[in-house]
Amino acid sequence: MGGRAIASAFKELFLPYQPFHSREQIFNSGWSPRSLPPQRSHVMNTHIIRRRKAFFYFLSLQCYMQFMYNWFINDLLYFKEGKMVVVNNQTIIYFVRHAESLYVKGKERSRGLTAKGIVDSKKIKDILMQEEVDILISSSFERAIQTIRALSLELNKEILLEEDLRERQLSGEDFSITDFMESKRMVFENQKLSFPGGESSEQAQERAVKVLQRYMEKFNGKRMVIGTHGDIMTLMMSCFDSRFNFDFWKSTTMPDIYKLEFNGDKLVKVSRLWK
Repeated sequence: MGGRAIASAFKELFLPYQPFHSREQIFNSGWSPRSLPPQRSHVMNTHIIRRRKAFFYFLSLQCYMQFMYNWFINDLLYFKEGKMVVVNNQTIIYFVRHAESLYVKGKERSRGLTAKGIVDSKKIKDILMQEEVDILISSSFERAIQTIRALSLELNKEILLEEDLRERQLSGEDFSITDFMESKRMVFENQKLSFPGGESSEQAQERAVKVLQRYMEKFNGKRMVIGTHGDIMTLMMSCFDSRFNFDFWKSTTMPDIYKLEFNGDKLVKVSRLWK
């Protein structure tokens, strides 16, 4: 519909019809539809039809604009060989924090899940089987791999391992942490702080986000599961929204699942799937 037609539709829709020169003439004339001469009634009926047409023009325009808005925001439109092609531009990331794993000094990389953790990994599989997952990615640490292995077997998909998605090292083995929770709070609140032999939040976030961005660019519009850890998951999420901080980290469980929805590289929605 052209610009003039739209303007006309607005005019017809919002400007009331007045067959008299003023409102006072209407009230003083004792006007009623029955009192109109045949010619005037015909004009009035024509006007009503025009108003109805204008209303449906306006309604159609609104629907069209909303349709196109949703299309361009959620999808990518382009033309190929004279045909319109739609490519889904919404990327979805499922961060899966690993299930229960007992801490064993010196076995940070190789320790696996407890019996409860294995049971929970099957629940994770059941939840994510409803999500039409395309890609499986994981930290190279065994507990993260085991947490999404049941899903991998069910989907018959390979787990892509990424060393830079490993958990943040809080300190070296030679440095003793006396208050674990307070130490966590300190490194989350001061992004540059690190203990001897450990990583700062800034360092850990930088390496993990590079991996995340690489996969988001490579698999744009796909659904990706990432097996990960509490610290590194929180740091990746905080790159897009600062509300994901120390308090958020404290609120997470083992296991946990967060669904992040992106339009392009913009985070638009976060929802927790683990109950």
